[in-house]
Amino acid sequence: VTTKPVTTKAPDTGKPGKPEKIQILAFKLSLNGSADGLDNEDSVEYKTLEQQCLVKLRPVYKRLEGFKEIRILGFLPGSIIVRHVVIFDSEAAPSNAEIESAVQNIVENGTFSIGGYSVQTGFYSTVTLTSDELAQLGDEDLCTAGCG
Repeated sequence: VTTKPVTTKAPDTGKPGKPEKIQILAFKLSLNGSADGLDNEDSVEYKTLEQQCLVKLRPVYKRLEGFKEIRILGFLPGSIIVRHVVIFDSEAAPSNAEIESAVQNIVENGTFSIGGYSVQTGFYSTVTLTSDELAQLGDEDLCTAGCG
């Protein structure tokens, strides 16, 4: 008597077995202006500037190979500091230096503005995410370049 091996199929959860490999890079950009009302994520001012930043910055990053998305983390007072993350496919992501150079050439050329605010030259740089900002990303599906 010959028996066939038993095979089982894992239930389909709608998610692939491995998380997507991505690279998350954090940057800050400084705008000339006042940060009034930008400390409250629910304010009209915050939501308006958030959308204006996404509309203006997405095409800048989209030119870079492997670009997936951009998320605004928040605004800091002083001149307006726009903290944001840019997510790339880790297999195709350019280096931090390549990203900084490409973006600085566009946003610091003197004519780039977001929502009527001009960009301060010399104030675009990488930043380290805080634990709160990492938690704010809130995507269990996100996997840094070191995951397998």
